[in-house]
Amino acid sequence: MGVLIRLCLTALLVVGCSTSVEMTNCEGSFYFDSNVTFDEEKSAYEAARRWNEWVGRPVVRIESSGRCRIFEDPIKDATAIAYRWPDTGEIQIDQKKIVLRCPDESCREALFMHEFGHSFGMGHIPDGERGIMSAHRIPDVDVDFTPADRLECERHGPCVYADEL
Repeated sequence: MGVLIRLCLTALLVVGCSTSVEMTNCEGSFYFDSNVTFDEEKSAYEAARRWNEWVGRPVVRIESSGRCRIFEDPIKDATAIAYRWPDTGEIQIDQKKIVLRCPDESCREALFMHEFGHSFGMGHIPDGERGIMSAHRIPDVDVDFTPADRLECERHGPCVYADEL
């Protein structure tokens, strides 16, 4: 009984006390717009797999009936390669900037892992910290989640771990 109460209190602090994870706008469900390239799709699928593996349950799904669109369109901000729109939950990617600044698969994967993190309500980790949720990680990419990422995920994301039950 004590474990159940602790789990419920932990879940309440992190995502609300229910059996499903609450995600900002998208509920972890995405679909590709027709202008997204095969390489970008492949990287997004791998990023979703990595999130699901890291958290220990399905929290990111890419499906034809997904709630939020992943689409390509130039981004006016000169430094941004991708952007998650807070009002719609959509993820916008700039293909020209990706080709120039994030051409390899591990870089694109980290890019999608970062934007999926924002879809859970996670912010950037503190300056000087390395990890998926770092604001300044491209092109020097860490594809592995770090302790700083885990702390941010526990504060604002879907991270209630099975090893804590």
